[in-house]
Amino acid sequence: MIKELHDSAFVSQYSANGFSHDFSDIEKKRQGSASSLLARLSYLFLLCMGSTSLHSGEIIDLAHSEILFDFESDISHSWLNQNLKGYSEGKVTIETSDQHLTSGSKSLKLTFPEGHLPSVYTEKIAIADWSQYKTLCADVFLERDSLVVFRALQEKSTRDNGWDGYMGRFERAALMKKGHHTMVALLNHKRDHQFRPKYGAVIRFEIALYDAQQGESIFIDNIRLSKDLPKAKDIPLSQLNEYIPTRGELFELMGMNSKVKDFADLAERVKGKWEKPYERSVEEVEASFIEKYNEIVKEYPKAKLAILRNGQKAFDRADMNKSYEGWDDTYITCHEPESMLMYSGLVNHGKAPMYEMFMRHRSALMRVDLSHLPKESKIHHASLLVCRTSRFEPSRSHLNPNLWVVELCNRPWVEDEANAFQFAKHKYWNNYSGRNWDGENPDSLPIYAAHGPGQGQTNVWDMTEVTRKWLKGDIANHGFWLYGDSKDWLLSAHYSESNELNKRPTLYVIYE
Repeated sequence: MIKELHDSAFVSQYSANGFSHDFSDIEKKRQGSASSLLARLSYLFLLCMGSTSLHSGEIIDLAHSEILFDFESDISHSWLNQNLKGYSEGKVTIETSDQHLTSGSKSLKLTFPEGHLPSVYTEKIAIADWSQYKTLCADVFLERDSLVVFRALQEKSTRDNGWDGYMGRFERAALMKKGHHTMVALLNHKRDHQFRPKYGAVIRFEIALYDAQQGESIFIDNIRLSKDLPKAKDIPLSQLNEYIPTRGELFELMGMNSKVKDFADLAERVKGKWEKPYERSVEEVEASFIEKYNEIVKEYPKAKLAILRNGQKAFDRADMNKSYEGWDDTYITCHEPESMLMYSGLVNHGKAPMYEMFMRHRSALMRVDLSHLPKESKIHHASLLVCRTSRFEPSRSHLNPNLWVVELCNRPWVEDEANAFQFAKHKYWNNYSGRNWDGENPDSLPIYAAHGPGQGQTNVWDMTEVTRKWLKGDIANHGFWLYGDSKDWLLSAHYSESNELNKRPTLYVIYE
């Protein structure tokens, strides 16, 4: 039997990976229209960091598919509302429909109450042994952008909220745009999360909707298993394994009149320039900025120094009576991204005093308010300070050649609402954690505003050029993602709510 658990644990365990494939004109796409592979791969950045939501407009119809659920017969006793101990979501209306069909004459229609993660389940499994199959697919119609979770539990599965418990379940969450889609999930993921036959036959299948709105419906049809793999163009980007397409030099290095393909390309280009850093205290870092300020004042007597750090009193020498409170920051993870809900994907970290800063899929998201500075100000210099705690792993630290980047965000995220799925309540990223850089309105801009190695307990990166652009309004100030290449890991870093005020993230600005 599957262990029961309280609702909070149930919610925290719904992990997310998946792939949604839009097919808004079903008949047209069945006639063979397809988007280019390059367009589908346009959301790729670091291949191992997760999957994406695509909208190329075709149904995925694999050969050698077998129906898992087709909804043609009576479902009144086979599909039920979740019955876990402590489950507190409202009742989902479960029925069949003649709308949004892709197979047969009926689809599954689920009409949801408002809720965090309301779900339904069945224990009537047409194919219990999945060991010979490679792909799970489902056709979905959505009334709005949504995240739909599919989960299979096996005989030996548990709901334990830990890595071992998670590894004994198979699940995918598809981040999808409004309209028709095919969700594709590979059962033999190249990384950690796979369907594992050793856990036995599948005995329960669940469907959930994240952040459900009152009265909204989703339609699901033709849930199927295939012994084939989809074509490369249809595989979730996180599961393409060693297939890495060329995107061209997309990412701009701000202030350098140069571009790189991606973070890996930048790291390769600068790796020969790394030098072992020497440790500096916060006091030493601050003294160096005051020294820089004193040098600039000699040439520009009206120059001022602003120390933009939450709680900093007399933060601006232009007005010694104010205390600064303009930093927003949070930690966002979409690790793998199947496991992000098990650990923290549904948890907002906007008020966490300390958390890790690591790779793009486990990143800090930060924003510093510049509104107190006159827009016509001339920025002479600006630098970002980020401090790690005393915790660090020597094998992944500043003692090794490493690289960090500041990547610009393009969404008006809310500190106490943003997570891997949404940048604000009810507002979805195009791709998990804003890992979308293409098109007219991407989640994040393909711009590295700063880059350089980690330096130990105190880390400083030059932010002069981006501060100028933010202040002038050349680029909207939606903040930035701060992350590294995994060679240096801020296992625990100070965020703007840290109890140690002088170690909170800081932007030093010299201006007039």
